[in-house]
Amino acid sequence: MKKLLLLVTMLAPITLWAMPTTKLSYSNNIIMNNINYDHVVWNGIPISFVVPVGKERILKFPSSVTLENTNVKLTRDKVSILNNAGFLYISAKKKFANIRISVVIKTTGKVVLIDLSAKAHGSVTPVKIMLPSIESKTTQKHKSQLINYVTLMRYAIQHLYSPQRLIKENNDITRTAMYTTSSVNLFNNSNVIAMPLLSWRGGDLYITAVFLKNVWQERIVLDPRNINGHWLATSFYPTNFVDTQDSNHDRTIMFVISDQPFNSALQQMRGYL
Repeated sequence: MKKLLLLVTMLAPITLWAMPTTKLSYSNNIIMNNINYDHVVWNGIPISFVVPVGKERILKFPSSVTLENTNVKLTRDKVSILNNAGFLYISAKKKFANIRISVVIKTTGKVVLIDLSAKAHGSVTPVKIMLPSIESKTTQKHKSQLINYVTLMRYAIQHLYSPQRLIKENNDITRTAMYTTSSVNLFNNSNVIAMPLLSWRGGDLYITAVFLKNVWQERIVLDPRNINGHWLATSFYPTNFVDTQDSNHDRTIMFVISDQPFNSALQQMRGYL
């Protein structure tokens, strides 16, 4: 089995295990909210955004943003704005005429101008701001090719362990559903509890962080060759050694990379192929 050494910035070295490939099955048992958006393309013309008084309306951007409020007319007695991961949750407290605000998209530095106002009545339908695409298909394909095992592993570990201010966003890697339950039968024995935490998708690859805990009274060396499912590569952080149950080091995190959502890859149980 081939080992690839990955050095993660500000993190200890980890070992990446390449896994054999097999066919996949699919299972879906997750409930997701369906939200309808009004779509507006930013073309340099300030975007009008009206919020009904006493209501909340959402502005969604392609990625995380910073809000630059240099207009003295935009005060807390008129409006409240919550900025969270590319979403602006805007609530109007009373009526006011157009107030221009600047929203900066962090990943590109592009500034989007919003003419914000509040009226007694109006739509509360969320608005999704879209940027015009200027990239060629060749460029987009090249970006997709840059997403590999190393890129995904570094991204996942940083999002779990690094302070928020040090995390670098990547528009080509996004959170994705795991289509699974809170605990899964990842290992062939019952000595280790496995709980999927988070999953991301980059290009045609998926990476999932799985919390592992030893429930046995002996130290265990976790071997990626003994896990169920179809995985392209796996790694442990900080270690693949877990001490006895209820000790200080009876747990670790395992990262698994696949070419399908987590539960689909897990359903391909080894020994039943």
